[in-house]
Amino acid sequence: MSKFALTLLTLAVTAQAAPLHLRANALVDPLGIDTPHPTFSWMSDAKTPNWLQSGYEILVATDAAHLLPGKTDAWDSGRIQSSASLDIPYAGAPLRARQRYLWKVIVWDNKDQHANSLPASFETGLLTAADWKAQWITHTNPSDARELSAIRWIWLPNSDPLHVPSATPAQFRYRFHLDAKPQAASLHVLVRGDFTARVNGTIAGHHNEWGAFDREEIASLLHPGDNEVLLDVTAHRTDAPATTAPSAIAAAIRITRADGKQDRIVTNAEWQARSTPDGPLERRANRRPALRALRHRP
Repeated sequence: MSKFALTLLTLAVTAQAAPLHLRANALVDPLGIDTPHPTFSWMSDAKTPNWLQSGYEILVATDAAHLLPGKTDAWDSGRIQSSASLDIPYAGAPLRARQRYLWKVIVWDNKDQHANSLPASFETGLLTAADWKAQWITHTNPSDARELSAIRWIWLPNSDPLHVPSATPAQFRYRFHLDAKPQAASLHVLVRGDFTARVNGTIAGHHNEWGAFDREEIASLLHPGDNEVLLDVTAHRTDAPATTAPSAIAAAIRITRADGKQDRIVTNAEWQARSTPDGPLERRANRRPALRALRHRP
């Protein structure tokens, strides 16, 4: 072949600018596409002056064997007379969920020369609600279930916890014995109003907000022998002093012994209560069931 003929062949090849930098939904070979109409974009590697794209054809198929004009099993756009090459929407057969697709583009220039891109890909995710087959699962802890079943909202003896005058003070006490220092321990309190928790005389927690929930790690405050948890509570304050509102407290003490076994102590008839710090402590009557579980407000 003469040098002149080789030069003409080279010019002819380079004049046919191939599409490259293919993108689906502006991404390279994306996974988990969740739209039924992804968009396609490409660029040109044209190096000749005044090169223009005059048309394109997009092919989409589930495998390479079908990625041919007239053979696609998803979409063949046919030749489209357009210079567009950005965000061309898919308009073929409905895409299947969790399916990998190959696609490529053929472009024509202003001299009716065409060139093919290399194949690119995209993979669909779950496209419709019907594609979701999973079920929500949760862990059920028998100890938590027993705790919620046993816990009680408590308030002062001989009072109506559903109609407590604003800012009424109350104090609750629970005493228990430990044979050894625990591996871990926590105090959980839910109250409608203000409260201060003390463990063996040391403040372990304090809140002054409506519907406060508090969790405190108290292992460092416990010791072998007799221990005391004291909760000072002030009923929810309202603008009008005479106004009444529901008020009660629910609490749980979780103790993990050195051998890993766990004890759970909850507010019930064993707790003592009084209206003032120097008043007589009385056991809480337990004639009525829990107003609600610990996770709810009274």
